[in-house]
Amino acid sequence: MNQQESHNEASLSFRPQECVDVVAHYGIEVGIRRSIGMVERLPINHHVKWLVGDQLIYDGHQFVVQPRRNILQRRAAGERGIQQVASNIDRVLIATTAEPPPRVGFIDRLLVMLDRQGIEAALLVTKADLPEVERYADTLRKIYATQYKVMTISVKHRNSMEMLIEEGQQFPRQILIGPSGVGKSSLTAELFPNDAVVIGALSEATGRGKHTTTFSAIYRDNSGVEFVDTPGCRDYGLANISRDDLRAGFHELTQLSPCRFRSCQHIKEAGCQFLQAVRDGHIDSNRHKIYCQLYDEVDRIERLKRRGRHG
Repeated sequence: MNQQESHNEASLSFRPQECVDVVAHYGIEVGIRRSIGMVERLPINHHVKWLVGDQLIYDGHQFVVQPRRNILQRRAAGERGIQQVASNIDRVLIATTAEPPPRVGFIDRLLVMLDRQGIEAALLVTKADLPEVERYADTLRKIYATQYKVMTISVKHRNSMEMLIEEGQQFPRQILIGPSGVGKSSLTAELFPNDAVVIGALSEATGRGKHTTTFSAIYRDNSGVEFVDTPGCRDYGLANISRDDLRAGFHELTQLSPCRFRSCQHIKEAGCQFLQAVRDGHIDSNRHKIYCQLYDEVDRIERLKRRGRHG
């Protein structure tokens, strides 16, 4: 169902049926890109639930949110609820590097979430000009390359930057997710210098600071390729994930022979093909350790939900 929202448009005027995109969210205001190409600030009420990536149409009285293809979401810090991050995403680039390294399980839980939401994913190893990063990238390739694309990039290597723009022809809107310090904002500023200036200036005007790490924002080049930069996050909580979703999110499981028991949870059961593949060296042992950790997390969340229903 289309969603209608109230807003404060006193300082701006819009044509009936004008279409705009939400390209930044500052809390009390959003940045919108209009059909004529300019980016402007639009004050919003506190109850407005627009997301970066939303497309809005002005019906002559208010904006109507157009149907979303997908919504990237995560469990908020402290498991207080579900947090919606952005909408209408073509691919998520999981930004990571050797230093600072991601928390154990960060990549894996994000991949499970994206599989559940039907969003493409790839790994983007930043700061590739540093020697230790190539070793780190090789480690990731051994673990993930059979299931996901693993790319390396450096703002000092123009060829790798151009490769990322070319990838945008297949995935017009990509979102960068990763911890602070991996260089997401430096990357978007280098790729999209014009938008970096415009969106940074809008941020200063809101009093939220000029660094894009404090809010999500879409950067766009002249060809229409878009990148969504997001605030750094140390962890990515599982949201609305069942045990079946968890198993489906570990793509290696779909390529294995059936386990001895159909009810196998791939933890420590006899005849488990996941465990056998780890013993044979076909699957990294850390992947199984992380799977077990996430299984315990999902199981705990499901038990809490059941307790809430029957409490």
